[in-house]
Amino acid sequence: MMTSRSSHRGFVLILTLVLIVIASVTLAAVARRSMATALNAQCHQDDLQRHWGTLSLTAAILPHAEQILKTAEQDLDQPVAHVNIQCLLGDMAFELTLADEQAKANVNTLLATRSRRSVYDNVRQLATDSDTALPPEVRSLAIFDAGKHDKKIQSFGELFETCSTASLHAAAAQLTCWGNGKLHWHRTPPLVLREVLEPLADHTAIQQLIDLRQMDVVPNVNEAIAGLEDVNKSSRQALTRLLTETSGCHSLWITMTDKHRQWDHLAVLETAHDRQPGGKTAQWHFEW
Repeated sequence: MMTSRSSHRGFVLILTLVLIVIASVTLAAVARRSMATALNAQCHQDDLQRHWGTLSLTAAILPHAEQILKTAEQDLDQPVAHVNIQCLLGDMAFELTLADEQAKANVNTLLATRSRRSVYDNVRQLATDSDTALPPEVRSLAIFDAGKHDKKIQSFGELFETCSTASLHAAAAQLTCWGNGKLHWHRTPPLVLREVLEPLADHTAIQQLIDLRQMDVVPNVNEAIAGLEDVNKSSRQALTRLLTETSGCHSLWITMTDKHRQWDHLAVLETAHDRQPGGKTAQWHFEW
């Protein structure tokens, strides 16, 4: 009889231990699942805040890009092609670069006016930055097929192979594939002017255009072109079509970084200067 009771108590003890183990495993699984759910919810919340922060900054800044650039020019008393802005929304830090796309070399304009190999070399030259280890690799297929199929390049993804964000950001400082192709004479960097204008005028004439921007009384672009020496009529007409003193295409590059990763968002807004109320604008968004 005592043996039977001992066996019974032993069985109850074992069963109790098994139940405790099952309960512990179940609670651990529930805890892990709850933690995963909480982390997932936090990630979705962060993504939502980042998304709305990006949209809010784009809507608040990009339509007023030209006014912001002109204000910066008045403050600095010199042409300004881009403005860097740091912004804090809640606990999220955003770094913004607002730029005039018409102060950059337009790849589609280059493709329309010179050989594909020449454009390939131009793009590689303009995409190189001294602070970047390696320039983005140009997609030769995109460059050479663009003319063959008469297809306009509409994003950097069609122009560059996979590269670092730093390399792409460096390339975007002097290259664009948006806008009407005209260059803002006052804001365009000398290197971009030389690369784009070289087939239309010699080095001396281009340097004259660059030097005229530094005069105490700067002439308008048409007067500057008319005053160039040893430039024929057709070249003057081509320069007049290519250079402008107004801009209707701007971009906003937004970078947001947290402890784990970095997000980049590029928005481009193109607006005609003579646009009437209710007229059309074109806008592009890219995010990675």
